Order: sequence, then C-alpha cells, then structure tokens
Amino acid sequence: MASLARNPDGPGSDPPVARLRERWIARYGPVLGVQLEADRYYSLVRVGAEEYAVTSYERYVAALKHTWSEGLVAEPRPGVVGSELLEAAPDLRAVDPDLDSLPAASQTSRSGF
Repeated sequence: MASLARNPDGPGSDPPVARLRERWIARYGPVLGVQLEADRYYSLVRVGAEEYAVTSYERYVAALKHTWSEGLVAEPRPGVVGSELLEAAPDLRAVDPDLDSLPAASQTSRSGF
C-alpha cells in the first residue's frame, strides 16, 4: 500500500499549493502563511523595509492614506498573485494589516523630493 504524503491543506487539495504553503510558512511564519492564497491578487505597499499586502482597492487606498497621514513614505509596489509573493515581497509582514500597527514615522526613514 502506498503511503500518503501529509498535505497541510487537507485532503483533495492541490499538491503544488500545499508545497507553496509550506514555503510561505517557512518564509513568513505560520500566522501569515496560512492566510495566503495562490490565486488571489494582492496589491503591495512597502513602508520602510517592510512590505504589506492588501486584498481590495478600498483597503489599498486606506493603507496609502494612513501611511501618508502619519508622515510615512509608502512605496506602492506592483501587485501580484499569491503564487508570486515569495519573489515579489520577501519582507511581507501582513495581509490587510491593522493600519495602527504600521511602523511609526520615527522608526521609518523619510525621503525628500
């Protein structure tokens, strides 16, 4: 009888997605890794050295407004599907973050124009 490989996404899930989830968990930790979806589109924003992913236009605009109103420099990044996050956002810290948990302006470098 063939042994069944442990699949963290449950019975019947796609093995490549299960392997991707294992890589997300290894890179981002279990809390963030289990939230990600391979086929979901994520808009990315970098604040200082950290990257954040948002899942809707409204949340993206709110995140930008919040960072700018706090005096932070938000760098919009190209959006990607979840399967591309490891390459596009190696320093991902949260999906749809609590805006009050973003780094304080005193902790993040500013750039002048």
